Amino acid sequence: MLDILTLIAGLLIVYNFLWFILNIYNLALLSVKKKPSRLNPRGGFKLLRKRTKLLPKISILLPAYKEGKIIEKSVGALYHSNYPKNKFEVLILLERDDPETIKVAKELSKKYRNVRFAIVKSKLYKTKPNALNYGLPLTNGDIVGVIDAEDIVEKNLLLKVAYAIWFKGYHAVQGVLDMVNDADGWKNLMQRAEYAFWFRRALPGLEYLGLPIPFGGSTNFFRKDFLISIGGWKPTNLTEDFELGIRIYHHHQRILKDDVKVKVIHSITLEESPTSWDSWLRQRTRWQQGKIQTAREHISKLDRSYSSKIYTYLTLLQPHVGGITLSGVIISILALLMKVTILTPIIPIIYFNFVFIFIYGITHGISYINIAKSKKKINSIAKLIIISFTMPAYWLWQWIADIRALKREYIDKNKSWEKTEHKGRHFTRKR
Repeated sequence: MLDILTLIAGLLIVYNFLWFILNIYNLALLSVKKKPSRLNPRGGFKLLRKRTKLLPKISILLPAYKEGKIIEKSVGALYHSNYPKNKFEVLILLERDDPETIKVAKELSKKYRNVRFAIVKSKLYKTKPNALNYGLPLTNGDIVGVIDAEDIVEKNLLLKVAYAIWFKGYHAVQGVLDMVNDADGWKNLMQRAEYAFWFRRALPGLEYLGLPIPFGGSTNFFRKDFLISIGGWKPTNLTEDFELGIRIYHHHQRILKDDVKVKVIHSITLEESPTSWDSWLRQRTRWQQGKIQTAREHISKLDRSYSSKIYTYLTLLQPHVGGITLSGVIISILALLMKVTILTPIIPIIYFNFVFIFIYGITHGISYINIAKSKKKINSIAKLIIISFTMPAYWLWQWIADIRALKREYIDKNKSWEKTEHKGRHFTRKR
């Protein structure tokens, strides 16, 4: 019996050490006080707008499926950007079995002179990355970007993109996504806090430390020649944005240091988080399943340095931190209850991992307060407390999504794209 307990304790030790390493990785990110770059060119963006001949042409790919009710707002926001109309285009990418969105896209192409559409002809995969790959050769820009059909971008987005990529030499940039319908309930409050932490703390930290930068699904832009050179998007991956960020990191590792540069810029795009739990779970399952696919593909790459592999593995674990933490809590409690002598040396590590639960919660709460400043101090304090202390409950749902993703990937072998329904809850939000 003692041998079995010792074996179990050994497994608990290994798990706690792995959990500890992930927490140290996140502690490094939290210690970096870097924010998304505001990009302030000499003379400001007004001067940049006047230098029309110097500005690059930007192509925006906007994949839309079953989005006929909301796409007009997104396209309108892009069209009214502070960027010369003859210097950018919007290419709406459609599926042939979506007549409602096709009809709206036709109307928009007539209304706005630099908006056009294309119906994806490929029969391979009905996915967002497949649509993006189809649209890439149809673009005319020097820079190519991705905007989701429900997004409301800020007016200076394209100016910031042009300045960062064309004038400062970055190969790719990622903007800040903000899910602003946090008044729709606890789940939406938590997801906005999650996005605030990820886009305003984690990604700038990864950039500063030279670690892999997973892209968000929208408001990312690339030099077109560079994007083509690395093969565009992976059409079978359910999180093509995340996978592309990992692939760019490895492309950077294989060539000269600092040759490939990625920048997180302070340009805020308003988005909407799912209003129902069913929709949230399907969306999160797709995200987690795509990251499982990414992990499997990149872990199999054996021709990389040890440091590159370690950083990649830790980044791949990031989206599953909720499930890992909950599992760690259960395992650690079991380990302490077992009172096996072999556990004594790692008890400080177990306690450190426990303390990090509160660090995660408080950091997410502070991140939320920094972006959703309330005029009433008591409201800010209340939301800080709610986010900080209910984060484990939110992780429970992430854990369920992880399990569902594993089931779809390895048992059901279902690689279909679970569509997220958008209602436009963020359209009335003022900047």
